[in-house]
Amino acid sequence: MPMITHDKLPGIEAYLLDVNAEVAAELLKHNTKGQRTISRDAVERYATDMATLDWVFNGAPILISKDNELLDGQHRLSAIVESGESQILLIVRGVDPEAMATIDAGRRRSYADSLKIRDFANHTVVAGVASRNWYWFHGNYGTRGVARVADPKYLSSTPSSAQKDFWMKTVEKAYDITFPAVATFANRANSQRPGISKGTYGLAWIVLSGIDKDLREQFFHELLVESASSKSGYPIVALANRLARIKPREEFSHADQLDALFTTYNHWVAGKALLTLTPPRPIRFDRLEMPEGYKELEATTE
Repeated sequence: MPMITHDKLPGIEAYLLDVNAEVAAELLKHNTKGQRTISRDAVERYATDMATLDWVFNGAPILISKDNELLDGQHRLSAIVESGESQILLIVRGVDPEAMATIDAGRRRSYADSLKIRDFANHTVVAGVASRNWYWFHGNYGTRGVARVADPKYLSSTPSSAQKDFWMKTVEKAYDITFPAVATFANRANSQRPGISKGTYGLAWIVLSGIDKDLREQFFHELLVESASSKSGYPIVALANRLARIKPREEFSHADQLDALFTTYNHWVAGKALLTLTPPRPIRFDRLEMPEGYKELEATTE
């Protein structure tokens, strides 16, 4: 394999190597004691991306010291072992062990940062909604750790940027919407009817888009602009009253917010009276409200 060297860096050599699970396991045997505690969440994200062919070579090197110790790259190598998928990696050997003090010292680029680089409007809101979107379509109630199905497989998982991208594109295509449009709505909704987060408004807008866009538009118009009735028992009035009663520092979680929106929507669609909204306790999948007419959206690959 061709090596890259430089006279001003004696002992340093760099090369590209196709690293399979066996080679990765061998390199991990030389992991230095100075490495960070390995993050299972990070390994899971990387391994999932590798297994689904979503892993992208970004030029980040695997660093090996002049004493043959692994200085950086344990998560990527562990993911190769876990996924069984080989990856082309940049290997840099001969690094001074003292260089570990400079590794990962900067701030990690967030998903919102990557969306900004790609010129997404309202990139921070899009990032938040994309995360909520991934959780919803993986069996959670739009947020980590709250199941909406029995025995969810991804209850405590953390999606990678590639996974968020995949499900953002999947939903956009299936529901004929765009996430910048979702973010625009979420900003407006949160401003006109505070008490529900932008992320929750955005997720509700997405889910209702997959059921009936005309009903979605009418429902949110009544909630945010003008209700068809001001009488007690009208579902929109019940939700508006609930939001108006929110006290400072009151716990009104994302799951509570989404349940309130979908409970209101279901009563509104059915023409049923709703006097008050009470969050389900305990919060569990068989107590949380699902919007009437919702059908699961599945994707063949990720």
